[in-house]
Amino acid sequence: MGKIILTSKPSPPFRLDLTVWTLRRQESNTVDRFDGEKYQRIIMVQNKPLEISASQSGSLEKPYLKVEAAGPQLDANDIGAVRKQVELLLGLRVDVSGFYRYVKLEPRISDLARAFRGVKPPRFPSVFEALVNAISCQQISLAVGMLLMNRLAERYGAAVNDQLRWRAFPSPDVLSRLQSDSLRPLGYSLQKSKYILGLAKAITKGEVNLEQLDEMNDEQVLASLQSIPGIGRWSAQYAMLRGLGRLNTFPGDDVGAQNGLKKLLGLRKRPDYQRIAELLEPLKPYSGLVYFHLLLNRLGHEGFIRLSNAELVQSTPRRDKTTRRILRNVA
Repeated sequence: MGKIILTSKPSPPFRLDLTVWTLRRQESNTVDRFDGEKYQRIIMVQNKPLEISASQSGSLEKPYLKVEAAGPQLDANDIGAVRKQVELLLGLRVDVSGFYRYVKLEPRISDLARAFRGVKPPRFPSVFEALVNAISCQQISLAVGMLLMNRLAERYGAAVNDQLRWRAFPSPDVLSRLQSDSLRPLGYSLQKSKYILGLAKAITKGEVNLEQLDEMNDEQVLASLQSIPGIGRWSAQYAMLRGLGRLNTFPGDDVGAQNGLKKLLGLRKRPDYQRIAELLEPLKPYSGLVYFHLLLNRLGHEGFIRLSNAELVQSTPRRDKTTRRILRNVA
């Protein structure tokens, strides 16, 4: 078993735990694992499964990250690819200082930023994984969607060795060989099975090229993704944020995010897609970071993140001055 150890200095501020929970979303996630100190995942490097683990030392403002990678075929040529994937996964090089400057003018959002200072915007290793996550969670709870994805990885993901339960997220190449109803035994509906496996087949045949999305503007990306069967506006924007790192994208059709914003700003009713766009217009370049902060606030209230009650941002019982000012500005 080959092994390499890398060290990295993330762009400050940085907190591994907050960043990992933004990626995990659920305690049951078996692809992205975290024991409170160490983050673990199996990644694919040149078609080889490698187990990585990352732990943080130093401080919030002077962070250090130790990354270990292990696998039976690991060699020195893999070091650069491992480093690149970890930096992408954990957003280590993303500068969020502009976000902190923006939110100073919006007290409720500023409270969120202070409570979760150090979170970086994570990304899935591929747009394909982001899209499969989106399809899996359509019209069902996140908990059920996570269960489906765990089963998908356990059944079709590559393992570092046969003695380990953990698996990598399955590649399009592996899934493209399956029949259209092959995911039904895992709990997927026939329609979702067709969407996921159809996408995998289209990628392997060269009919869909997700790599070229990086070269497109937001409107072009949105249109291109929505042309894929099974991908609507929410799924496309979800993939833009979590797969492409477009931090100016807030999946406005996300019910959980709508509820979080309603509670945060003390709105009388849950904001729809258009109202969210209006409310977040002042923060447009970083609206995706607001989405991640709302997720962390919910996870904090549910007890998954170690924060004091004083740090958690409570719901606003009524429209405060900030909310009224925002609403006036967009009226």
